[in-house]
Amino acid sequence: MNILFDSLGSQPQIQDITLTRLNTLRGAMASYGYSIGKQWSVAFSDWQQPLRKQLDGVDVLVILTRHFARVPRLPPAVPPSTDFAFPSEDLDAIQAWVEQGNGLVHISNHGPLKPKDKTDWTINDAPLAARFGVTIVPAGFRGEGPLVMTPAEGAPLPIKQNVSTIVAHNSCGIQAKDGVTIAALPAGVVDHSGHHYNPADYVYATAVQKGFGSAIVAGNSGISGDLGNDRPAEGTVTLGSNLQFLLNCIAFVGA
Repeated sequence: MNILFDSLGSQPQIQDITLTRLNTLRGAMASYGYSIGKQWSVAFSDWQQPLRKQLDGVDVLVILTRHFARVPRLPPAVPPSTDFAFPSEDLDAIQAWVEQGNGLVHISNHGPLKPKDKTDWTINDAPLAARFGVTIVPAGFRGEGPLVMTPAEGAPLPIKQNVSTIVAHNSCGIQAKDGVTIAALPAGVVDHSGHHYNPADYVYATAVQKGFGSAIVAGNSGISGDLGNDRPAEGTVTLGSNLQFLLNCIAFVGA
């Protein structure tokens, strides 16, 4: 199975800069592929070329928050002037590619975490999610501690297999009228964005079918990050069942 990571995702950018952001996930992906007798080949896109020109032969596209990210005192992976918005041609191409039977794992991030904070990590993810009937709102859902979520009862079994909890710092809001909820937001979360989103109206992750393919959209890509790397926030891939959850998501949409 050929898996392509979008290099304009915030997590791949930090991996490019520090070499210590996605190593746990990448190592597990290599091992997991061999364990199921289906070698997983992983590549990162050329950020200077349109994604639509890089999808041939790819089975799964992984996007981990389409937003500029940097590490203080180190050169960025891409120039800050880069346009991170998906061109309409890429939106069309990714939608058609999924409909043909391929898979998308698209994990966004939070909106502003306080009223005066203007950083919206979801801004470039929302238009792509909309192509699959999924609404992403720039909520800043937080609790008194980490968000600890259990897979929903109706979540697809291959996604929740061996997953007891998903642990994230925070989340945006995900809505999908025709989606299957993978994990709801936990009780007690509050929107800190200043937009007053009601957490009861949103979930953390959903799965949708589109044509012959499928997409998973979720709310915090920091769950893919290595523990010990705190850019753009402390990675949580080793917390709860985050690593297994990510592997399951990739395997599910690539089936």
